[in-house]
Amino acid sequence: MDFWAPLETEDPEIATLVHDEEERTRSNLELIASESYPSLAVLQAVGGVEIPVSAAIGGGLHMRHTFGVVIHSDARVGLDCNLSQGVTIGIGGRGDRRGVPWLGDRVYVGPGAKLFGPISVGTDSAVGANAVVNRDVPRHVVVAGVPARVVSTAGSTGLVVPGEDQPDSSDRIPDNDPILKVA
Repeated sequence: MDFWAPLETEDPEIATLVHDEEERTRSNLELIASESYPSLAVLQAVGGVEIPVSAAIGGGLHMRHTFGVVIHSDARVGLDCNLSQGVTIGIGGRGDRRGVPWLGDRVYVGPGAKLFGPISVGTDSAVGANAVVNRDVPRHVVVAGVPARVVSTAGSTGLVVPGEDQPDSSDRIPDNDPILKVA
């Protein structure tokens, strides 16, 4: 079915507007498809997701509703993480405290949550809806609020939609990182 079919009309002025918009959209999609990373460009333009190719994303990433998801190019996301709509994983801080988040394996991030700065979100943790996280999150906890605080020790159990069976990402995490290292 043609995307513009519901807008067809007998009125010549409206038909011209619809045709012009259809041509502009097709032209934009052709330009997007010609970029060096066409699938990522289409994902951003059509799906509302911004994930640079340089972001370290583990296998099994699950995003049921993608609109408004932004991941910084230097971010690291572990295996089987779940990101909801409106999530931002971005740069924050000043001077020596400037950086981007690292998420461990099986982390659930609720709708509208914002994670900023050089922080670690521990394996099997969950971030509540609209939480603002700018400090490290321990393993196996739930954080919520502004600023985010630990509200439960239930972790992400029952929240994460698992991907295919994959080994954990311990080999990608520095040995001196007590939050992300799998116990």
